[in-house]
Amino acid sequence: MKKTIFLLAVAFLLQKVMFSQCPNYLQFTSQEQVDNFLIEYPDCTEINNTVSISGDQITNLNGLINITSIGQDLIIGSTSVLNDLTGLDNLSYVGGNLSIIETSGLSSLHGLNSLLAIQGYARFDYNETLTSLSELSSLTSVGQTLYINFNTNLSSIGMFNLEGNIQSLYLESNPQLLNLIGLEKITSITEDAYIVDNASLASLMGLNNLDSVGFALTIRNNPPLQNLEGLNNLRVVELFLTISNNENLSSLTGLESLSTIHYTLYILNNPSLSHLTGLTGLNNIDADLDIYDNIALIDLTGLENLMYTTKSITIAGNNTLSSLTGLESLTHIEQHINILNNISLTSLNGLENLDTIVGNFNILYNPALTELTEFNDLRCILGELEFTGNYALQSLNGFTKLNSLGLGLKINQCNSLINMIGLDSLRSVGGILHINENNALESLDGLDQIDPESITQLRITNNPHLSKCEIQTICDFLAGPNENITIYVNAPGCNNSSEIEYECLVSSEETDYQDNITLYPNPVSNDLFFSCNNGLEIKSIRLYNQFGQNFQFGKPIQQSINVSGMQAGLYVVEIESNGQLSRQKLMIY
Repeated sequence: MKKTIFLLAVAFLLQKVMFSQCPNYLQFTSQEQVDNFLIEYPDCTEINNTVSISGDQITNLNGLINITSIGQDLIIGSTSVLNDLTGLDNLSYVGGNLSIIETSGLSSLHGLNSLLAIQGYARFDYNETLTSLSELSSLTSVGQTLYINFNTNLSSIGMFNLEGNIQSLYLESNPQLLNLIGLEKITSITEDAYIVDNASLASLMGLNNLDSVGFALTIRNNPPLQNLEGLNNLRVVELFLTISNNENLSSLTGLESLSTIHYTLYILNNPSLSHLTGLTGLNNIDADLDIYDNIALIDLTGLENLMYTTKSITIAGNNTLSSLTGLESLTHIEQHINILNNISLTSLNGLENLDTIVGNFNILYNPALTELTEFNDLRCILGELEFTGNYALQSLNGFTKLNSLGLGLKINQCNSLINMIGLDSLRSVGGILHINENNALESLDGLDQIDPESITQLRITNNPHLSKCEIQTICDFLAGPNENITIYVNAPGCNNSSEIEYECLVSSEETDYQDNITLYPNPVSNDLFFSCNNGLEIKSIRLYNQFGQNFQFGKPIQQSINVSGMQAGLYVVEIESNGQLSRQKLMIY
């Protein structure tokens, strides 16, 4: 009898221990499973593993009332009749991730009011009826990323005690979200902040204490957003700051504290942005500055304090931009500056104090640009200088102090440009010299001082009115052993190398004794006679035609040569006498 009683007692104790232990993994897909949990594990409070709750049969979580912590993930998803999370009232800790996703009946997170910490990420995505996250007002920490995405009716956040650092913040496609109030205690985002496609987001208030973003901050396609107030304490964005496609964004006020960007600042396609007010904290930046397709942007006011960038500046496709006012403090660009496709830009005013460009200076396809600013101290561009597609540009005045380029000069499709005056101080191009498709260009005057030895490639093509190419620089370059030359479809006198070389001969500077040699008759068809004064003696005579061909005559007999066998046309007579050369034009008929 005693033995039987003993065995019954042991069995009872084993049953009690078994039912009080917590299972390793919990997956609830029915209301019966939830209800039975409290019966089967009445003393279970701490789950070491993951808890998953899903399915359309679950109406409440009352059976989980004793759970205080979950060691790994809590996943709630694909539910349609679960209205709130009552039953999780004692849960204070999730050691992994919290995911509440794809719910169609969940309108409140009531039940998570005691949750203090999430070690992993917190994800709230695709919850059709969820209106607020304010029931998480006790939550103080999220160890990784906070995801709040695609919640159709979410209008507020309200996580007022979430503090310190989070890894990333993703806020995407929450069409009823009005502001970010409830995130005030977040001071740092160590990786990305992504605020995108929120159709009702009118304010960034709530991020007031955010000091830094470790990787990228993206603010895109939030139509009601008019300014960036709420980011007033943001000092640092380590890599990318992108502000794009915000329909009603009219200023960047709110970014006044921003002083550090280490890779790129993109300001793209904000159709109401008229100025860049708000960027006054940018002084010396280690970032590309890209300002694209902001169709209401009038000038660059807001960048008054920018002096230096270690990377490039690109200003493109801003249809109402008429000047670069706002960049007056800019002196140094470590890489390139690109000004392109700004259809209302009439001048480069704003760049007058620029003194150093380590890369290229590209001024491309600004059809209203008529004049350049006077660059007060720009003496050297270590890359290329290119003017292309500036159809109204009438003059290159402004570069009067520029004396050297590092990689080349390109002037293409500037259809109002008549000459190159304005580049008169340029001594070296450091590589290529391209002059193509300039419909009104008549002369290369202005390039006279370039050292021909600084040219490695010459291309002069499709300039229909360009007849004067015989400046000293071009003459000397063509006289050297250079093969990388392309010249065609210009006006007569500049149609090919031979024509230019001929004009170079014709226009050569006369010697002091030129008047002491007379040739007659001119025009001539038979014998050409020479008369010398002051003891000059002719040693040899050469004739050059317009194709650059030369004909050697040697010393004339009886001071004459016979040219009756020469083809009719214009020639240059080169006369060597007393160790000197003189040249005169001659017409043979």
